[in-house]
Amino acid sequence: MTISESNAYFISCSYNESDFVYFLNNSNVCYYGISLNDNINETYKLKNSHLSLVDIYYDELEFECLDPQSEITYRWSFGVQLLDPDGEALNNEQVSIIDKNGDTQKTGVTDSNGRFLGIIAKERSITQSGVEYFNPFKIHINDYRYQDDIPVSIIHPVNLTLYSDGDLDRDGIFDSYEIDPDEIHFSAFDLALTESQMGYYKGSEAIVNIEDILTNKSVLELNTGDYKLHLQMNTFSHIEDLNVTVRVSNTTNTLLTQAFMINNQPRFFSTDVFHFSDDVASIEVYSSSGNTENMSFILTGLTIEKVTSDFNQILDPLCDDLDLDGLDDGLEFNENTCFIEAEEMILDTDQIVSEPDASNRSAVDRLANGTIVSSRIDLSPGTYDLYIKARSNGRSTGNLTVTINDTCYSVISVNDTYNWYHIDDIEFHENSILIKVFDNNSEGIIIDKLIIDRNISSQSDSQFTQEFFSYDNRIPQRDRIIPFDKWVCSHDRYILSKPAVYNNVVFYSTLSGSIIKVNRETGAWIDESIIVTNINDITYASSPVINEQNNIAICYFEEGNGDNDAIVGFYLNNLTQAYQISVSTCYEIERSGIISYDSYFYYCLSGGGMQSTVVSRQASNGNLFWSYACPTSTYLTRPMINSTQNELYFGSDDGILYKVDNINNQNHNLFQTQVQSSPDMRSVLLDYDPINMITLTYNGFVIKINKSSGSIYQYPNTVQNGFQNRLITLDSTYLYYCGVDGNLTRYNLDAENEEFSDILVGEGIPYLTENEIIISYYTSIKFVNRNNFNLIREYE
Repeated sequence: MTISESNAYFISCSYNESDFVYFLNNSNVCYYGISLNDNINETYKLKNSHLSLVDIYYDELEFECLDPQSEITYRWSFGVQLLDPDGEALNNEQVSIIDKNGDTQKTGVTDSNGRFLGIIAKERSITQSGVEYFNPFKIHINDYRYQDDIPVSIIHPVNLTLYSDGDLDRDGIFDSYEIDPDEIHFSAFDLALTESQMGYYKGSEAIVNIEDILTNKSVLELNTGDYKLHLQMNTFSHIEDLNVTVRVSNTTNTLLTQAFMINNQPRFFSTDVFHFSDDVASIEVYSSSGNTENMSFILTGLTIEKVTSDFNQILDPLCDDLDLDGLDDGLEFNENTCFIEAEEMILDTDQIVSEPDASNRSAVDRLANGTIVSSRIDLSPGTYDLYIKARSNGRSTGNLTVTINDTCYSVISVNDTYNWYHIDDIEFHENSILIKVFDNNSEGIIIDKLIIDRNISSQSDSQFTQEFFSYDNRIPQRDRIIPFDKWVCSHDRYILSKPAVYNNVVFYSTLSGSIIKVNRETGAWIDESIIVTNINDITYASSPVINEQNNIAICYFEEGNGDNDAIVGFYLNNLTQAYQISVSTCYEIERSGIISYDSYFYYCLSGGGMQSTVVSRQASNGNLFWSYACPTSTYLTRPMINSTQNELYFGSDDGILYKVDNINNQNHNLFQTQVQSSPDMRSVLLDYDPINMITLTYNGFVIKINKSSGSIYQYPNTVQNGFQNRLITLDSTYLYYCGVDGNLTRYNLDAENEEFSDILVGEGIPYLTENEIIISYYTSIKFVNRNNFNLIREYE
C-alpha cells in the first residue's frame, strides 16, 4: 500500500496473519487502536512523513525512515481522576503530564467528575537518528493535597484514580512510604505484545504466553547503574512445572540471562544484580522448556529496581515502628485486616537476619527450639484468614507448623522462593489470637510477613487485602534493619514535664530541683546537677526552654508550701546555674509557660488577685528587658511570637487582645484591642495565617481573631463548656485538643465541625508527629493514628 500527499486515519481495525508493506510519501498517518495480531510482516517506509501509532500493542514492526524529517511515534491514551479520601470529585484542578526529560507533554484541568481525559502521551520516537524514549512519566497536580509528583509508566493505555491527602491508593499507608524513585513498576499490560495475551488473573492484570514467548519488549532508557528485576509468575493449573528464562539486553549486548522454575502457585522471583550503562533496556521472558503450548504460564507484574548501597538505617524501631519496616504501626491496620512484619512477633532480636529480597530487607529465622514467631494479637472474635510469606533457607522445600491458640491448624510445605501461604477459616471466640509458627525439623525456614484478614463481605476490605497481597507489596522496601532496643535511663527522680532536646542530648527537669542530661541515641547518663536553691517541697518543674543564642535553658520551679517560686537559667554544657529569679507564688507561670525567641524569653504573670503582667527578660543573664502591667487583674493566655513582624500577642479572660510590637527594643509600643463579644480567652493563641489567630475559649468555642481589628469569627458546632486553660495544637486546618470529658478531639476548620474519638486522654497536650498524635497525661502515654483517629498503643 502506498500513501502519498495525504492525511490518513485508521481507527479500530483488525488485521490477522497478513503481510503489510506501507510506503508513506509526504503524508501524516495515524493508526488508532488497531489490532495487529500474529501478523507475518509489517514494514513501513517513510519519506518526509510522520506515522503515529496510538494504542498499538505490537512491538515487532519494521521501520525505515528514508530521510531525517520522517518520524514514527508510539503514543498511548491516558486519563486520570482526582478524588478526596471520601470519594468526592476534585474539579478544576490543574494536572500536567511530564516526560522523563522534564518536558510537559500535556496540561489541563479536571472536569466536574474530577477527570482529566483525552491525553495522548508520546512514549517513544523513531527517526534516522535512532529511538528516543519518553517513559517513565510524572503526574504533577497543582494542589497542596498532592505534595509530590506521581511516577507512572505509560507503555499501554492507562487510567488512574488518585486520592488526595498523601494516600493516592487509599490503602491507609502514606505515599511517602510507598513511592520509591529507584523502582519502576510495570503492569502486565505494559509488557503485552498483542491484545490476545491480555486478561485478568485473580483480579490483577495478567499476560499469557504465545508459544514460548511471554514478552520481548524495549521498555525504557536506563541510566548507568546496578539493577535487578522482580517478577511474579505462575503456570496454569494443568501445568505442574515449567522452566522460564529472563533475559535483559541493551542495544548491543545481553546483560543478564537467568533461568528459574515456576509452578501453578503464584511465585515471586528476583534476578541477580546486573550493571547497565546509559542505553535502552529490553526485557525478554520465555519458556526454556521448548514447544510450549499457548496459555501455559502467566505474568502479573514486573519491577526494575536500581540497587544502591544507600539504605536508611532505622536506629530506634521500637519507638513507633515495632516491626522495623519504616511504616508507623498505626498505618498497617485496616478495620478488618492486620498487616504484620514477622519482626513484630519474635522472641529474640537475634532472629532478625539480612534478606535482600524480603519486604524490608530483613526477615526472621528460627530459634534453637524451632520457634520462628510467637505472639498474641488483640482481635475481636470472628473468623479469619491467615497469610504467611515465607521461604526455605538453602533447601528446595521445608515444612512449617502453624498453631492458633495452641491448636495445630496447618503444616505447610515451603519452597526456596518467597511465596504467600494461605490458611483459611480460623475461628475463635476470645478477644485475642495466639499465633505460633515452628520449624520443628531444623530445615531452616525464614518468614518475612503475615496478614490476618477477617472473613467479612466488604468491598473496601477486599480491596485492602488485595493491595497488600498484590505483586507491588512484594518488592523490597529500601529501609535496612539495624535492630536497636529502646533505651531506658533509670533514676529515682520525679519527672512531670516533657524533656527538651538539643545537639543530640536530652534534658529533663525533676522535682528534686535538678536537671538530668542523657544521650539521645543510647540513653547513656551524661550528667545531673541541682540548679535551684532555697526552694523546698517542689511541686512543679517546667520543661527546659532552650535559648540557642546563649547556650542556656530556662526552667520554672514551683514550691508547694512557701513563697519561693523561681525562674532558673542554667548553662547547657555543664548544668551550672546562670541566674535565679524569685517569683511570687500568687502568680501562675505554670498556666503561661515560658517561651524563648532570639536572645530573650517571655512569660505572663496572672492569677491570685495580683496585677497581671507580661514580662521580657534577657536570656543571657535574666535581667528585666521590659514588662507591661495590664489594666485589670485577669488571667492571661500563653504569649505567642509573630517572628516575621517581631510582635508578641497574648489574650485575657475579659476579652482583650494585647499586642506588643518591636519586642527586641525597650522602646516598644503596646496595643490593646477589645475582642468582639468579649470571649473568655485562657488557652494559647495560635498563629493561623498572616492576618488571624486561632484559640479555644473557656466556654468551648473555637474562634478566629483578626490581629489588627480584634474582630472574631466564631466557628459553629462546638458546644463543650468548661475548658479553662485547655492545651491546644494547630496543624494546617485541624485544631487538636482534649475535651472536657477527657476525649481527644479534633476540630476541622475547613469543614467547621468537631470530630471526637473514644480515647480518654485527660488534659494532656496533643503532640503531633508526621503520622501520629502523642498525648502524655500523668503516667499514661497514648499514640493515636492521625489518619483514622484510632488508638495505636498505650504505655503506662
